Amino acid sequence: IDNFGNLCLISAKRNSELSNYSPTAKKQHYHSSDTIESLKQRLMMCYKNWDEKTVDQHQANMVTLLNTKTTI
Repeated sequence: IDNFGNLCLISAKRNSELSNYSPTAKKQHYHSSDTIESLKQRLMMCYKNWDEKTVDQHQANMVTLLNTKTTI
């Protein structure tokens, strides 16, 4: 699915390392890792299933979050 919900930006090296992993294997890798390369990807890995419905919901959540105005 080519949309914002399924997008996360990671380094070329990490992308190459994980390109042949299944979604389940990627999730296991990230849960065992001590580093966070992408906060959005970390959120994506928190979902139990990653299917079209979940991607759409994640996209809606991210758009809402990005449109939320805060004061610091």
